[in-house]
Amino acid sequence: NSDPEVRFWLVVALVNIQIVEPGAVDVLIDATHHSHSIVRQKACAVLGTVPLADSRQADVATALTDALNDESELVRHAAQAALKVVAPVAK
Repeated sequence: NSDPEVRFWLVVALVNIQIVEPGAVDVLIDATHHSHSIVRQKACAVLGTVPLADSRQADVATALTDALNDESELVRHAAQAALKVVAPVAK
């Protein structure tokens, strides 16, 4: 599907059953900039649970660090919690 929101929720569903498809991290990173705060919040939370290749940790840490400045307090909290998992030193 070409709809970014549909792709996002598909990735979330797959991650929930422990299936991480190629490109899932990119979809989640993109979703941290979605217009709806619930999508941004969920993207941050899921990024903290996805097994990451070493080559993706910096990209994810950058997206989560950027989300620390989100207008939504819930997004900021989700990003902070995920960062503790993804990049414990970055807090």
